[in-house]
Amino acid sequence: MLSFYLHLPKSRKIRFRNAKIIGIFFVFWISLIVLNLSSFPYERFLSYLPKEWIFWSWKVVKQFTHTLPLLVFPLLYDFYRYKTNPVPFEKKKNPSYYPILILALIISAIGSFIPGFKEFYPRAPTTDERLLYHATWITTLVFEIVYLYTFYFTEFFFRKFLIRYLKVVGRYHAVGMAALIYGMVHFQKPRGEILSSFFGGLLMGALSLRTHSIRGGLYAHIILAAGMEFFAGIYIWDKLF
Repeated sequence: MLSFYLHLPKSRKIRFRNAKIIGIFFVFWISLIVLNLSSFPYERFLSYLPKEWIFWSWKVVKQFTHTLPLLVFPLLYDFYRYKTNPVPFEKKKNPSYYPILILALIISAIGSFIPGFKEFYPRAPTTDERLLYHATWITTLVFEIVYLYTFYFTEFFFRKFLIRYLKVVGRYHAVGMAALIYGMVHFQKPRGEILSSFFGGLLMGALSLRTHSIRGGLYAHIILAAGMEFFAGIYIWDKLF
């Protein structure tokens, strides 16, 4: 990110500083570090549930709370800065998203065969006798709904909030910077996903600029994630349902 800033022309560096974007990043990253280092007492509340529900409930709550800041932070920041409804980013065009959705489905099908992805996906909790958890179609379906819904938080932050504020240094500079940060948050995932998330971030960021909407990126993200869950889940189908 520092390299990105240093390579900006002088006029755009001035606009970058005047927009106080550095402050946005500083507050956001500090907030994420605090959240990651903080140990939320999930177990204290979940311990009141039946033992066979604790593991599944923990997975659902953790999935939701880890991505919720991507929505809450932009809302709070915009409300504080403008005292108004945040991030006005209305739809400009209504293109066909079918090509990108088909591409996302094909990529997920191919990715499910690649070593690393097969071990990481599906994200849905599987039957684990040690934890007294037995997966059913209801528990798996509910988890997948929560899991896929959290991609709205991701798209809202990276393709709406970030690009809006970074546009002061240039439209496509904004897309590149947002894609770089998006790729960084995938470092704990398979290596192939780190690289693909960067290029996917470029594609979805450019699409959001062109259409003035995050719909395309959101739909593609959901189809890609759902496809990985399905195709990777085939190998352990009996542990999911």
